[in-house]
Amino acid sequence: MVGSPADIPLDSMITKSGDYKLARRLQLESVYPVVEGYKDYEAVGLRINFSDPMSLNQAGLTASYTQDERLPSDERLHLDLSYQRYDWRFSAKLNDADFYDLFGPTKTSLKGYSLGLGYDKNLIWDKPRRLDLKVDADFYGDLERLPNFQNIPVTFEELLTAKLRLTYSNVRSSLGHVDDEKGKKLELLAVANYVNDDVIPGIVTSFDYGFALPMGHSSIWLRSSAGGAFGDTDDPFANFFFGGFGNNYVDHREEKRYREPYAFPGVELNEIGGRTFVKSTLEWNLPPLRFRGVGKQGFYLTWARAALFAGGIVTNPEEEILRRTVRNVGAQVDLRFTLLSTMDMTLSAGFAIALEDGQRDKDEFMISLKVL
Repeated sequence: MVGSPADIPLDSMITKSGDYKLARRLQLESVYPVVEGYKDYEAVGLRINFSDPMSLNQAGLTASYTQDERLPSDERLHLDLSYQRYDWRFSAKLNDADFYDLFGPTKTSLKGYSLGLGYDKNLIWDKPRRLDLKVDADFYGDLERLPNFQNIPVTFEELLTAKLRLTYSNVRSSLGHVDDEKGKKLELLAVANYVNDDVIPGIVTSFDYGFALPMGHSSIWLRSSAGGAFGDTDDPFANFFFGGFGNNYVDHREEKRYREPYAFPGVELNEIGGRTFVKSTLEWNLPPLRFRGVGKQGFYLTWARAALFAGGIVTNPEEEILRRTVRNVGAQVDLRFTLLSTMDMTLSAGFAIALEDGQRDKDEFMISLKVL
């Protein structure tokens, strides 16, 4: 028989009491070598991680170096210092590099330096309802392209940007699902760019609505977004850019990247641009296939899912001369593999065709492996 919990001398087992100081509790967690990608070059370096015993705050430093002499000397050193508390984030970067840039085409590496401060707050946590607030402020120096659009060069090297993002979701799924099957998602993004003594405000809204079909685990989703900025039409800081699936050959982010507002499969990354835009995509998620005996005990195929989508985008709709209308149709198949019973990898393949009046049809093929 198990004894009474009252017999355990809890008071005498306390070794220390007092306030839990987050910063003072930081201690070395791990040190390991890293390989990163910077533009089209490789960099090698070291990563150092710190955390407290309860993982309420974490800090890290990554330093790497590119030895290729074709790269200018002032871009060969790469530094990334970050600190994250459960609600606050801070970062300082120099010639930012990223491991997944080794497996393009999407690049996040960025010339120059940056300082960033962010705050996260959960306003509603009543599953399945959730409302999140994110506030970010970033300063960039020595820029040569827009931070979020890799193919768009800039004429000014300094940028101060502030963002406020509200994200609401209320989605549901049935037992055995592999994706969201019904519900709604809303997002409001307000942004202000300060560049060349000028403030350029902008706003982007997104709304996703889906409903389940009679066939098991199949659903229809309508994903729409619209936005605009107050600035000159030829100013890259006052424009939004779209194009591509957005997946890398080896990736770590969401595999269905075509659902994001700035994606548009069938054309090149950042090929479509405009100061204002309206975009919508109709998506049909087909019932998934599940597998019982494909693979071995330590590595096996779990399920496969397919989705068909068709969409359209109009940029600068208020100006007939600058207006551009593009449509696309496509499909994506995802294969989920399980490694050592607990770790998942997803192999994705997609194809899309883009159609525009007066222009040749364009197409894009995507293959991507999302690791762990």
